[in-house]
Amino acid sequence: MTALSATTGIGATVQLAEDGTLVVDGTRRFPIGLYENPIDDAYVQEVAKAGFNLMTCNDDPAQLDRVQQHGIGGWVPLGHLPVASEADKGELTRIVNGVKDHPGLWVWEAPDEILWNLYWQRINLFWKEKDDLRTRVEAAKTEAPETEGKLADAIIRYDDYAGSERWADAEAAAAELRALLGLPPQPDNAAMLSGWHDNVEILFRKLADGCGIVRQLDRERPVWFNHAPRNEIADLLRINSLADIAGCDIYPVPLNKGLGHSDIIERDLPAVGAYTRRMAEAAPGKPIWMVLQGFGWSDLDKAYSPEIYVRPTYEESRFMAYDAIVNGARGILYYGTQALHANEKNSSFWQDLKRLARELADLEAQLAAPVWNLNLRINYAPTSTSRDRGVIAMARGDERDGIILLVNEHVSGIAFGLHGLDVLEGQTLTVIDHWEQPVVRNGAIRFGLRGHGIAVIRFGPQRATT
Repeated sequence: MTALSATTGIGATVQLAEDGTLVVDGTRRFPIGLYENPIDDAYVQEVAKAGFNLMTCNDDPAQLDRVQQHGIGGWVPLGHLPVASEADKGELTRIVNGVKDHPGLWVWEAPDEILWNLYWQRINLFWKEKDDLRTRVEAAKTEAPETEGKLADAIIRYDDYAGSERWADAEAAAAELRALLGLPPQPDNAAMLSGWHDNVEILFRKLADGCGIVRQLDRERPVWFNHAPRNEIADLLRINSLADIAGCDIYPVPLNKGLGHSDIIERDLPAVGAYTRRMAEAAPGKPIWMVLQGFGWSDLDKAYSPEIYVRPTYEESRFMAYDAIVNGARGILYYGTQALHANEKNSSFWQDLKRLARELADLEAQLAAPVWNLNLRINYAPTSTSRDRGVIAMARGDERDGIILLVNEHVSGIAFGLHGLDVLEGQTLTVIDHWEQPVVRNGAIRFGLRGHGIAVIRFGPQRATT
């Protein structure tokens, strides 16, 4: 969707501009969101003061009242969006009609990671069944040694088929194992993976029915789909054809091979930018909102050691936010802070995240502004590193009130010239939180960034001080 027509009523006027920017009551907004319910006024006030401007709310007018009173918008998840029954249709209708006219409601959210969960729910059952069969095979080696050879051969085939995702063959091997063990056949249930992909189109039709109901009842607010950092582009394209806003969650801290946060080659911090680009490919022409890391993995699962699976540093969080933005994100949201607070009420990480949210909020007018077409170009200085990536530059706004963002996706430092600054000739640039204030000469500046470093250059009457 490129634009939403305004409707009459008491609700907020919510549109998507042609460039994908969220426009609420005529003001361009850059969502800085938080996956937490507005539990009480004191917490919502803290969140709003920090700069967050969007929170998740139940279909409860009281929660939307609370966020609106503090100048924050709310998004409401629609668990019954894939309509599979008359009961789903009725519940979806009830939810939408109950809050659609509330002025605090900005956006509807489709069920989280719904495409990935189509597979994930089955693979969990599959591995549970696999573990059960392995346990039974080990017991049978003692109880019935005459079958040990056949069982050993069958379990090898089973493991190999499952490991290479040859699901039909794996299910046949499982049936053979069950027969050797004297077990009844596996029932045809969700543990069967050979036909999981057939359900993508079934899911699409259910979602299409649900989105149709939502848009019939509320022509005002967009529907946002958040995905897991998984799935093929073709499947994402199919599901995202129903979305107004798309994106995914990605949590790469710390860099550790034991952390299965995603499945692309890029594992380090720039995975955020890589997935932002991937989501843009999977939802062409639609705005991308990225969900970033508001936790340490040990906050979510005690199996992860807090000494190893540490929370992001302030510098890491700042890099990830701007890496998403320079790669095209039109909003960022943070997940996991509810688990963080459960473990530690006022952690240094939460203070760092609020500091970052405040910085982004202070730049919201520029982040939500149209692209500033400066024809920025990077000219790298010679380096001894294997530079397989480099600095991404983006400008928004204009010379009266704009920003230039520079993000170094390489792990090593990079020196470079930034060209295309002719309109700023002779100016001393203001770089937020940086000692160096370069001067534009011949339409360029000489600059440098540390590995995974960023620079935010500000123009106009509201320029930040260093």
